[in-house]
Amino acid sequence: MISSRLSSALGALLVAGALAAGVPASAYSMAAAMRFHSQVFRPAAVSFGGDPDHTSGDILLTPRNGYQRRVNFWRGPEIVDSAGQLVWFHPLPGGELANNLEVQQYQRKPVLTWWQGSGSGGHAEDVIMDRNYHTVAIVRAGNGYQADTHEFQITPQNTALICAVATVKANLSSVGGPTHGTVNDNVIQEIDIRTGQVLWSWHSLGHIPLAASYTRPAGSQPWDYFHLNSIQQLPGGNLLISARNTWAVYEINKHRGGIVWTLGGKRSRFKVGGLAKFEWQHDARLQGNSLSLFDDASDGPEQQEPQSSAKVLILNLHSMTAVLAHRYVHSPSVVAVSQGNAQTLPNHNLFIGWGSAPEFSEYTVNGHQIFTGTLALGVESYRAFRFPWSGQPTTPPDMANVPGSNGTVDIYASWNGATQVAAWRVLGGPTPQTLVALNSGTPRSGFETQIQLHNQPQYFEVQALDAHGHVLGTSGPHRDRAPAATAGA
Repeated sequence: MISSRLSSALGALLVAGALAAGVPASAYSMAAAMRFHSQVFRPAAVSFGGDPDHTSGDILLTPRNGYQRRVNFWRGPEIVDSAGQLVWFHPLPGGELANNLEVQQYQRKPVLTWWQGSGSGGHAEDVIMDRNYHTVAIVRAGNGYQADTHEFQITPQNTALICAVATVKANLSSVGGPTHGTVNDNVIQEIDIRTGQVLWSWHSLGHIPLAASYTRPAGSQPWDYFHLNSIQQLPGGNLLISARNTWAVYEINKHRGGIVWTLGGKRSRFKVGGLAKFEWQHDARLQGNSLSLFDDASDGPEQQEPQSSAKVLILNLHSMTAVLAHRYVHSPSVVAVSQGNAQTLPNHNLFIGWGSAPEFSEYTVNGHQIFTGTLALGVESYRAFRFPWSGQPTTPPDMANVPGSNGTVDIYASWNGATQVAAWRVLGGPTPQTLVALNSGTPRSGFETQIQLHNQPQYFEVQALDAHGHVLGTSGPHRDRAPAATAGA
């Protein structure tokens, strides 16, 4: 057992190390979880600093415990607005976690998508949910594989591009490993979402040589020589992929499976100079001749640059050169030893999720950091995105009533996932059949709105109103008593 003195010393070393890596002090002091009276769940809390861009939509996260320490909050996909207030939270069963929450188009309609599973060798699937928060499709890997956490992209053809990992036996003596070793083969599958049929597949082994890796086999564990972490279908049908452990981005010919070109790493077709170089990168995306990626620049034991960054490179396919157009760094500086993403927004701002570091931030085109969001120390989100989102749950609103002093009562109203609520009306009366309006409509205030009443009828219910005063949903009557679910009391 570790003594309290040693535990405190380890904690001090942890804090000092994280501060040296640029973790904001606010990450230490903030509460790990949000708490509400009208909901029993406790999603990860978010702290904002700066001046958020209010025009680019909500922020989508998949918080989970990181490597630093265990933190008490409920895991699941989570949406917060540009003020850091909760919009929607989907609690997951015990032992499961989510990755990669974003808004995509399926059958020409906006949907929420994410990966959900219980880890290596366990349950794993990709989820598609509509604006009413109904699951409309589940995508699973075919041919005996498990869907990997790193990528889930829906194509305009209503197919899914997912990745998987297969451990295979291999002779690794050429790279300093055992003759009878094992290596991770990274697999891409294109799956018909409606039928689950595997339409196309690709394997890294056979296309990417083992010698391309910047890692080496170690111990008896399967060698993660490639580490695929992003897939993008390009306008012509080819695929753009990123592999962390070869420090390279590849274009794959969709028909033949061969490599069209390699950017970065040991066998780059492009001449990459200066700060355009990248290491241990994630989330490569190509728009025209502009390629964005998240440059971790570290895998923990090794660090190739002073800090992680997002980079935008301009590719010239004639001269085969890649030059740096923009580099985006966090203030204070951050080193992310894993994960991360860089999303170009419709207004051309760049939104960055800092992976294993508990931050996400937004930048103008000229590199000005306009705001940072922070999770508590020990909490991380594989990626962070910004998307406009409009949700209308079919479940009723939730409420709690907490008796106050001198005959007052506090009403707490919320509606998980509802984005059109402008105000809350409270109804009360001696029976559920005789409820009358007790207020004209209290403006919504964050995820949960508190309304104080100076009388205390026997029954209450709340109505969610839109901006025109129309009723969107009704909670149903509650008796005049403090409910069991008063997590924030």
